[in-house]
Amino acid sequence: MVSLKKKSKRRTTRLRSRIEKKAAESKRKQKRADKKNPQWKSRIPKDPGIPNSFPYKDKILAEIEEQKRIREEEKLARRASGQVDAAMEEEDAVDENGSLMISKIAEAAQASNPDDEEEFVMEEDNLGEAPLLVDSESYEASVKADTSRKAYDKEFKKVVEASDVILYVLDARDPEGTRSKDVERQVLASSAEEKRLIFVINKIDLVPSEVLNKWVTYLRNFFPTIPMRSASGSGNSNLKHQSASASSTISNLLKSLKSYSAKKKLKSSLTVGVIGYPNVGKSSVINALVNRSANGRSAPCPAGNVAGMTTSLREVKLDNKLRLVDSPGIVFPSSDSKDDLYRLVMLNAVSSTKVDDPVAVASYILQFLSRVPGQLERMFQRYELPPLLNTSDIDTATDFLVNIARKRGRLGRGGIPNLNAAANIVINDWHAGRIEWWAEPEVINEKNSSEVQDTQIVTEWAKEFDLNDF
Repeated sequence: MVSLKKKSKRRTTRLRSRIEKKAAESKRKQKRADKKNPQWKSRIPKDPGIPNSFPYKDKILAEIEEQKRIREEEKLARRASGQVDAAMEEEDAVDENGSLMISKIAEAAQASNPDDEEEFVMEEDNLGEAPLLVDSESYEASVKADTSRKAYDKEFKKVVEASDVILYVLDARDPEGTRSKDVERQVLASSAEEKRLIFVINKIDLVPSEVLNKWVTYLRNFFPTIPMRSASGSGNSNLKHQSASASSTISNLLKSLKSYSAKKKLKSSLTVGVIGYPNVGKSSVINALVNRSANGRSAPCPAGNVAGMTTSLREVKLDNKLRLVDSPGIVFPSSDSKDDLYRLVMLNAVSSTKVDDPVAVASYILQFLSRVPGQLERMFQRYELPPLLNTSDIDTATDFLVNIARKRGRLGRGGIPNLNAAANIVINDWHAGRIEWWAEPEVINEKNSSEVQDTQIVTEWAKEFDLNDF
């Protein structure tokens, strides 16, 4: 007998589409029903925490906070000595969360059992008063000092000691603000007498030519200075620099370094260290030099608009006679005042998340813009705001942020403007380069003439690098 063939499972397209539509419709109905169901419960178990009726809840919470503070201090101490890694941090975090959760559950169970109340009172008497929590401002200050000075101070010293030439990268919009006298003193006080320091004014496409020429003339009173444009983008279309393109400035710097190396007749390759504040373009300078000399070689150093992209030393071999060393940006604050922190946030050397009051940073930006004629008005025009009537700095900043909040829809309950949200908008636009700004150099007089280097030394160093030709 001939066996029957298996029935085919093939279906028509019409039937298959009907099944898909029915299934999708069924899922939608079930989803709507689940939303309306008042008995819906999350699959994630919720931590009940310590009951409010528990008599010693405040002291237990204080103990937990004290344990957290001690663990954080131990982590910072280990991190400063270089003995902690990511695995240890994860293990500590898991142990911390587990121990805190176990203690909470145990205390809640103890509170629910009235028979053990007397025993718990005996233990509570031995605890003494609840410990005081650590001051948040002092804690943030210690963290800030650890990340900016202690963590990278060794790396900075390594760069200075290992380099024959130091390129100090400055932001063209505020070279004096991104310059540190301590760095210059440490370089000059190094053991090697043949060490040279050169100022590199980066991001020249963001300032007018007149302002750039003033800064070059001013900084050449201290050290040899060369302007540079490491970014190959269009930059600010309103600021034309026909004689200072990206390719020409990069070629000038490369020729200067090779000229110095040829004159010194070094047996080994010339080591060039690149230092500066965070987010001034140190890695971009190295990438531009590598791309120029290697004909399209990929960028060896990560670069971005966020401070802290470079976290360790990175050595790049340009050719047989030239080596570049990239270093992490180090912040050298002149003081511990709030204004100095706001200045670093304005320069994007410190993240805005480090500041609890963004309104104060926005107010500091307005005060900075008011020093240069026309800059405050240009920012008002960018946001399409009318001129403000208030004369005091505080009232002007408040009115400005109120107008920004209304224009961008940052309103709270009852139509109250959210000043913090408006301030964050201004800070983000400032860091993204959407707001034009620059500082003017001060006039050298008798007060600051003592900081000027010997004219003969500066001239001789400039001749060694052939900087007088640029």
